[in-house]
Amino acid sequence: MKEVELGIIAYLYYCENSKCKQKVFAEELEGFTGTYRRKTERFEQLILSIAMNTS
Repeated sequence: MKEVELGIIAYLYYCENSKCKQKVFAEELEGFTGTYRRKTERFEQLILSIAMNTS
């Protein structure tokens, strides 16, 4: 099996409104990854499928 690394650039946006409680916003990659994820949703489903078929 070959190891693959995918480099993704996501932007950060800063709120300059002093009344705003959240000062930093990150670009979301909807449908590809989730917050704090290290694997794509598709890859996670593949791992679960393999685990279910081999257990």
